[in-house]
Amino acid sequence: MLKMRLRLGLQKYMTLSDKKVFGVSSPGFLLILATLVKILVIYFFYQKVVGYDGNVATIQTGYGWSGLVESMQRGEYELNSQSGLSDLYDLNAKALRTPLYALFLYALTFLGPFASWIAVIVQSIVTSLVAWFGYKIIRRFTTNDRLPLIGVAGLFIFPMNFLKSGTIDDAPMMLMFSLISAYYLILYFQQGQRHLRFLIWGAAFMGFAILTRTILMPVFMALCLYMLIFTRKRWLNTAVFITMFYLVLSPWIIRNYAIYDQIVIIDGTNRFFVITQSDEFIERFPETSIDDIERSYLREYHETHPYLSDLDALELNREFGRLAVEEFKEDPWNMVEATFVKLKVFLPYKIFPERENNTIKSIVYVIPYLISLLLFLYALVWKRHFNHQLNIMLVFVVCYAAVGVVFLLLSRHFYPLIVYMALYGLMVLGADETRKKSLTAVNQAI
Repeated sequence: MLKMRLRLGLQKYMTLSDKKVFGVSSPGFLLILATLVKILVIYFFYQKVVGYDGNVATIQTGYGWSGLVESMQRGEYELNSQSGLSDLYDLNAKALRTPLYALFLYALTFLGPFASWIAVIVQSIVTSLVAWFGYKIIRRFTTNDRLPLIGVAGLFIFPMNFLKSGTIDDAPMMLMFSLISAYYLILYFQQGQRHLRFLIWGAAFMGFAILTRTILMPVFMALCLYMLIFTRKRWLNTAVFITMFYLVLSPWIIRNYAIYDQIVIIDGTNRFFVITQSDEFIERFPETSIDDIERSYLREYHETHPYLSDLDALELNREFGRLAVEEFKEDPWNMVEATFVKLKVFLPYKIFPERENNTIKSIVYVIPYLISLLLFLYALVWKRHFNHQLNIMLVFVVCYAAVGVVFLLLSRHFYPLIVYMALYGLMVLGADETRKKSLTAVNQAI
């Protein structure tokens, strides 16, 4: 009897924010209206994805995406990862970026005068879905209507999310897929690991996230390890998760195998392990752009390693990997110093790298980052709620941050991390409040 009363009370409370407007839940309906407004605002004031050469739609210059799309128009798929060094090295990587976002940009070039509208509409929907799946994840943890609404509103107006509706960046699409993946994995554990379809969907959307940006590979590997250790049917669960993930990635892997004669997901990044052990990096990062450091250091490095110019892109990447290991063996302390330098980016007091007129950008970046960081630390250190569902989001936070330690992150890369940390904090607060309400209901019933 007591259990039935508690269950009915919980169900009644959970439906308060699920009222329907024209068949859509109230938060969902409001989000649709807000997205329509966002589309108009972005299109008329901040559209920086598509330009026009006469009536021909072209992709705006930014982080090499236009060069990749132009390569696709020639029937190729390669990107010069550092044009400032093209006179020294063959840096035309054929697998530097996974294809989903590139295919989206490529498709825009066929849409003529509609391209800019479609670009803004699609990217605005993607950034709104980031907010929506944040709402759905928080909703799984709380009987309080306020926290999920705070989450969806905060993520919607978060500048690094809102403004990316009108700029070239694969991060929102990657973040959207990763949150859908997290949502299904949370459902899988909340349902007592009974519904394998949730695990399959979680793996599939993680695959789509990696096909958008490979920075989440450490998250995938950590999730595999987590399932192997903590799930009941651990070998079956892990095998299903890995199999579905690689099925989604298989077209990309097969394509790369045909080119490289080996399994490759991403290529052309090993030179960064050489650069980040250098004295120049330690002295100048993160105030100076990594691109400027790279160009300066590798030109000097070429004087003592001229043979690198004779290598093709694949051989060059392998050689940079070998040289990075040699540099580490010769002076391991440089790696330690470089790690502390990379950690400076995590300090919430300015945006990196430093440029002219960065004050407003720093304020817009630092305030949301500081709020999410404090919320995350409060939830992790003081609340200390741990279960499988919360641990899923914690894996996303920890593994994404680890990329900034092992590899490197700039402030503009912190957008997904800020979202993951904010969601984890709100999830913990929601779980804490739900637990308190349950205890109160039990005491009153007694």
